[in-house]
Amino acid sequence: RRLCLWCMCAVVMDDVVNIQTKPSLFFEPILLRRIKITFTTLARNLRKNQTDVEQILWLQLRNRRLLNYKFRRQFPIVPYIVDFVCLDLKLIIELDGSQHSEQVDEERTLFLGQRGFRVMRFWNNDLLNNLEGVLAQINLIIIEQKKVL
Repeated sequence: RRLCLWCMCAVVMDDVVNIQTKPSLFFEPILLRRIKITFTTLARNLRKNQTDVEQILWLQLRNRRLLNYKFRRQFPIVPYIVDFVCLDLKLIIELDGSQHSEQVDEERTLFLGQRGFRVMRFWNNDLLNNLEGVLAQINLIIIEQKKVL
């Protein structure tokens, strides 16, 4: 079973095939059978398999530990699943590793911004090397968002 990154569905392989980067090959009906998975299921899977960096930040955000605001992790905002979100403040926190593309991140930020969310991005290295500084920045943005809302 593999995850299709073009349509966010799971794919069951009928035969062993060499999957190339072209989306059209990914959907050959003879070779592959699609199984639809909801965004909630994908988010649940991401929560079960979170990265070490996500786990470090989650320990600081969970149970209203940060200024008594509730954060959720791996939350679906279709067509995306965001790392952390506070729905009361409409604040999203994204952790970016080396696999992130700036162009894709900009499109995602624009999409979420059009829906009223403010997106904060931190590199994994920043969080690992300066957790207190990242938390201080998040605190400042929370205070700023409270004033706006």
